[in-house]
Amino acid sequence: MLMKKLIATTFLVLLIPTQVRALSDIEQYPYKSSIDLLEARGIINGYPDGSFRPYKAINRAEFLKLLMLSVYGNQAYQGGSEQCFTDFTGNFQWYWAYACTAKLLGVIQGHPDGSFRGEDTIILAEALKMSFEAWGVTVGYADPNKPWYHRYMDAAAPLGIFRRFPYTPDYQLTRGEMALLLTMIGEPIASLIGDPSESEGTQLVPITYPPTTISVCGNGYVEGTEQCDDGNTADGDGCSKLCILVSEPVRHGALRVEQQSISNSAQ
Repeated sequence: MLMKKLIATTFLVLLIPTQVRALSDIEQYPYKSSIDLLEARGIINGYPDGSFRPYKAINRAEFLKLLMLSVYGNQAYQGGSEQCFTDFTGNFQWYWAYACTAKLLGVIQGHPDGSFRGEDTIILAEALKMSFEAWGVTVGYADPNKPWYHRYMDAAAPLGIFRRFPYTPDYQLTRGEMALLLTMIGEPIASLIGDPSESEGTQLVPITYPPTTISVCGNGYVEGTEQCDDGNTADGDGCSKLCILVSEPVRHGALRVEQQSISNSAQ
């Protein structure tokens, strides 16, 4: 079975399969059924040697990508800016597109310094926050007298999450536990395999944002008094360095939303 094309081939990465195959190291793993489900849907594929390595820690970038695929399927990457966090600099990284789409949709917001820190091992509180936001699960209101993650931990309890996971916000997830968490929360899990016209997953919709008085030229978002902003500060490509519309047409636009911090705000 061939999976549907998700994005331009430059953005495709290891964990998206072209064919479902058995993983070599999960037969005795307690959450094998969750891994099997994600593999059958084309969400995961494992490593080139056929292993999945369920006990290996999973980082923020990996978890977010698999979450976005599980929720939005072939629309997990919507386009727009790919440098939406302050640490998205230098050579393009495979997860930037997913992170920026997640930011666009309000699934994540980043740290107070504007960074994403994709290489950090994801903790349970962050994974719950991202998952509930991505699937649109209703959670309680934030209590200013409690830590940011409190409402997400509360929302997880009725789902039986803490029968499998410790009630420890900073508990670091493994790859196998990622599969379990996604299948416990996800309803339904999207599929990347089969006819693109039959794709499952939540549909992305255009988002309208309230006007802001802050203008940041070159970030790909129209803000404040800007008439356009194509995501860079080069002259002659539709926007001037001041982000004011010039005679040439704007060639592309971008979309947006936010996320909160790991240490003292929600992920």
